[in-house]
Amino acid sequence: MTDIVEQAARVLSTQTTCDGEPHPTEVHRRQAQALADAGLLAEPARTVPTREELVEAVSDIDAESWPNPASTEEIADAILALLAEQPTVAEVKAAALEEFAAHIENTAQRDDVRLTEHAVNDAGGAYLAREQAHEIKDRK
Repeated sequence: MTDIVEQAARVLSTQTTCDGEPHPTEVHRRQAQALADAGLLAEPARTVPTREELVEAVSDIDAESWPNPASTEEIADAILALLAEQPTVAEVKAAALEEFAAHIENTAQRDDVRLTEHAVNDAGGAYLAREQAHEIKDRK
């Protein structure tokens, strides 16, 4: 079961509990999995811009059109352009894994870190993280 399916099960469960708290059961998990199998819980292709990024995009288009207010179409175009610039979820995941691998390697190379079983295991973890990052990038 993927993380997104488990999150969906938690949300579904809040609708059937008296206290509104998430208490997912196997039924909720099966319902969430059915939604995922139907393609309704797919990860978004791109990350979502922040509120500040949206405000900046709209402010830029409004400033360019001053003294005439920007049209709804111009605002929509600015937002669509911002969405197109957002990194994909796969790119963000791959970058995070690369950063994690680099951190492990840098830690293992420090003079004050003795080459212990943990350091050797961490180096293997860095290799695996980097390998996973490359697999994610290749899926595009």
